[in-house]
Amino acid sequence: MSLAPKLKDTAELAVEKPQMELNETVLIGDESLASILRECFVEVVQKDENGALVIKRTKDDPSSPRNFSALKRYGIVILVCALINLLCFGVSSYSTGIGQIAQEFDTSDEVAIVGLTLYIVGLSFGALVLAPLSECAPIANTGGVIHDLFSRDLGGTAMALYGLSSADGPPLGNVFGGYIAQNLGYKYIARIQLAIFGGFWVVIYFCLPETRESILMTRRATEIIYLSSLINALSFGIIFLANQAFPLIFGTGNGGHGWTSIGAVNLTYLAGFLLHPLQEQRYQTAQRNNGGKSVPEARFYSSLFGIWLLPIGLFIAAWTSFPSVNFMAPIVGFTMFGCGFYMILTAVLNFVVDGYGEYAASGLGAVVMARNLGASVFPLFTNKMFESVSLLKPDDHRPPPG
Repeated sequence: MSLAPKLKDTAELAVEKPQMELNETVLIGDESLASILRECFVEVVQKDENGALVIKRTKDDPSSPRNFSALKRYGIVILVCALINLLCFGVSSYSTGIGQIAQEFDTSDEVAIVGLTLYIVGLSFGALVLAPLSECAPIANTGGVIHDLFSRDLGGTAMALYGLSSADGPPLGNVFGGYIAQNLGYKYIARIQLAIFGGFWVVIYFCLPETRESILMTRRATEIIYLSSLINALSFGIIFLANQAFPLIFGTGNGGHGWTSIGAVNLTYLAGFLLHPLQEQRYQTAQRNNGGKSVPEARFYSSLFGIWLLPIGLFIAAWTSFPSVNFMAPIVGFTMFGCGFYMILTAVLNFVVDGYGEYAASGLGAVVMARNLGASVFPLFTNKMFESVSLLKPDDHRPPPG
């Protein structure tokens, strides 16, 4: 479903109209998609004048952060509040070592305090800069995490924990820093905090899930792009693998069919183009049923058949690639594979262009990158693979038993 291109516009609309929930987005489609949306725990809110459907999560969506168990939600709150505690540690723990800093560097306490001032300035402006850029400023974003986890009427206790983490950080930092400075010296205040933050980063990375609805909806919507890129890369890599096999099957060496030119075999991949009018007819029908508006998902009709032609065609080609078998048999197999490859390729490209609109270049960039990576890797192991798994010697023309 082509949800991702509209998320940005919806988020901006939600800012202008606070009563609109951020987990709403826009989908170009028709009412026939309602059942599919419900299976994905998404419901249609309304249909605007342009035919776009405004959708949002259903309240029973188990993947919604607000439907996490109470234990999990409060565990997340405690985790982010602990991070705020650690940040506030630095404010007061530094001050416990000011006397030692001034003594070691032979300076006044006022100059030694500059480090504390710069730390607080960094906390102040860091939240303003990092929050809109990367959503990774803990002090500014913990309130947002609580909003993601709790409705307005249920978030009071979580917000109390948030307030406590900001208030008790400096007192705890005094206890922590004072003990360390007295027994180990001021340098160990920073060293121990560095070790604690390093360990806490690992905990956050593995235990703190994403809770922002717009990001979660984007991930759900873009899964099809990842899967499409993967199958596209795999099939494109097999194309290069097959190109390496053609000389062995149809050429003069390795007991092949003795063709002096095997380039014509590559033309079998163009057979899929001849079937494209059938796909286009299905798409035009879907578009008419949708009031003349685009239906990106309809681009995948032919690929539902093409995906099966890939393994079937390769199976036929592999088990008929012997000189004792007429050359038309592997040609048929490679033709079937070529048809399937073309159906998948055109479906993916058309879906990205139709579904992502003005963002199509970015989507196509991801697809093309995956395809080219697959094409670059397969030739590296193709020859060795054929040499290692060959069941027949070059002068053995007998087909395998069975």
